Amino acid sequence: MKNITIFIVVFLIARTFFSQESVKLNLLNIGAVEAFDKVELGIELPQEIEQKIERYVQSKSPVSYGSKDAGLINPFDPEQLDIRVEFWRPEDNSRVKRYLRFGFYYEAFSIRKNTVMPTKTGHNIRVRFSPPTSGSWICKAKVLVVGDTLSSEEFNFSVKQEQNNTGFMEVSSNQQYFKVGDSAFFPVGQNIPWPGDIWYNDPNPLKHYEYEKYQRLITTFSQHGGNYYRMLITPWTYDIEFENLGNYSSRMKNAWELDNLIKHSEGLGLKIHFNMLLHGVLENPSVYTITNWDWPGYDDKVYGDKACVSKDDKGYCYPRELGLEHPIAFFTNETAKQFYKNKLRYMIARWGYSTSVGVFELFSEINNLGQQGRLEFDGRGCPSVETVTIPYVDSVKTVPKIVLTWQHEMAKYIKEELEHDNHPIAVSYTGEPSIDEGDLSYYSPYIDIATYNAYSFDRKQNKYARLTHKLERYRKEKVVVANSILKKDESRRSIGVDKPFMLSEIGSGLSDCEHSTIWKQSVVLSPFTGLSGVAMPWLNYTDNAKLSRHFDFINRFMQDVDLVNGQWRSKYNVAKSNLVEVYSLQDFKNKEAVGALSNRTYNYYTMRNDCKECFCTRDVVQEQLQKLVTVTNQQKENTLKLSKMGTLKKYKMLFYDPLIGELIGQEVVVKSNWLGQISIPYPDMKGAERPFVYFKIKKN
Repeated sequence: MKNITIFIVVFLIARTFFSQESVKLNLLNIGAVEAFDKVELGIELPQEIEQKIERYVQSKSPVSYGSKDAGLINPFDPEQLDIRVEFWRPEDNSRVKRYLRFGFYYEAFSIRKNTVMPTKTGHNIRVRFSPPTSGSWICKAKVLVVGDTLSSEEFNFSVKQEQNNTGFMEVSSNQQYFKVGDSAFFPVGQNIPWPGDIWYNDPNPLKHYEYEKYQRLITTFSQHGGNYYRMLITPWTYDIEFENLGNYSSRMKNAWELDNLIKHSEGLGLKIHFNMLLHGVLENPSVYTITNWDWPGYDDKVYGDKACVSKDDKGYCYPRELGLEHPIAFFTNETAKQFYKNKLRYMIARWGYSTSVGVFELFSEINNLGQQGRLEFDGRGCPSVETVTIPYVDSVKTVPKIVLTWQHEMAKYIKEELEHDNHPIAVSYTGEPSIDEGDLSYYSPYIDIATYNAYSFDRKQNKYARLTHKLERYRKEKVVVANSILKKDESRRSIGVDKPFMLSEIGSGLSDCEHSTIWKQSVVLSPFTGLSGVAMPWLNYTDNAKLSRHFDFINRFMQDVDLVNGQWRSKYNVAKSNLVEVYSLQDFKNKEAVGALSNRTYNYYTMRNDCKECFCTRDVVQEQLQKLVTVTNQQKENTLKLSKMGTLKKYKMLFYDPLIGELIGQEVVVKSNWLGQISIPYPDMKGAERPFVYFKIKKN
């Protein structure tokens, strides 16, 4: 994406002191802008107002959200400074289709001798917009500040006809997959969660070289064929609010680093699964022992062993400044919710323009909110020896409903009050939500994508078979929503989950001893389970750079599948021998199919190494799956079939090795029987050499 910046400098003069408006326009970096390129507006306020903002952000001691100093203006608080810019086409004089965008405070930085340094800019207040069509455009700014309303004159700019960027990722009309422009988009990738160490606990800011290293990792991922990665906002990297409530002044460098990441992803053509808040900040204390970046501070009584926390740790700003006693209050306290909405507004204003943001995910593993670990110093560190409580489970009659209320409210705020519809909204759980206990977040009309994180191993090796059936059940089974908070916004009494499903994390924790077998199973098999993208492994595999090369073929294979048209359904079948299985997506309208075959004897048990302390060397799978063998379709008990392919129809079949990305053999012609079944003449599945086979079936 080109980042053509158009600065519209709007000098707004308060009516209190001046008799008329005065507008000054200043265009910088003039150039041709295409549809979906970034247009950036710099808004210059009256000098007195800008001075008050400058005094606020440059204060040596961070100004409290409750400050009554009339000489200061908090640019991060819409109650003090509310900037709105409308964009519309000239032919739409009544502004029937107008686009509302919000202003945000910005500070510039540059790299000097490998250090990030502040850089002077004349445009600290900015607005970003990606015009969706070519042609002429008009914009106009309205500013509410210190009780007065100011506005700019209309400004015209044009967007050229050429278009390299096809737009935002959106849910397709079949409500099951995604598209970008007119083409299907199937996310293929993994979690590349954040810069620096995975469990960073240093109270000092992360060094800039860690952000550069992170971008290099993403570049390698892109070069290996990935098109989509999940990034989580953490307080030690990109978060804009942790130490100070409602005051992001000290974190403008973090926001600038995130600008760089998004620009970098735009250049690579990647989409980001953008998680907006890590659940660790609401752990009490962190079960992952990230004590400098969790809910409590040093003085909090939850720290039984003070050796496990820094004396300088003041904890999260929400409990410290609002007096919240427990993380649950973050979701119920009205003041806390308003401050968090202000933060969402800032994030949408600054990064919601980008087509490289694929999805906004509200919160990571929200059912882990408020979980409490008991930490004990063992001479080297402070491992959690016990999870004292998980409120979502231990207070099951109340907390799941609280989660529903909060997620529904935040998603509604984004879509209705912020009028932001460029990005689908997702929710995240570890395991599935407690639907029976009232957490109906999947069913909210403001939630576009249902996701959860699947960490488990399976002795019967049926994880993905269960997933196929589970997703089909979610879509078919109706849940009564009429007695929940959703009744205000959902006219139907009972509904199914008619929206895309994703596994935003998947794994087992066994990656140290099974030669990445579970990683390969995850990314190779998941596209055919009914998921709307590849199940995304966590970045904790020692050979991840090598593994990511498998994304290339999967990406190319799925690009050839027109998932936005047809009537695609996932199907699963296992041979009588239990040694081989097939996952397929079948288009019952056009009688086509794609899928994956899996040799079930290729598993974490048969691929284990000699590590005697590792879990997978001690655990077992089903008896017949404990020996790695070659599976051949010449044996009748290994026969696999596809059903509902029409009576006595001829088809062409091609087979591929997804791990090396090569065609296996020649095209094969097959014929369905009287029952509409096709026996799959798959090539030999040679243990670890060829544990998976992909196939395509089209009409002859």
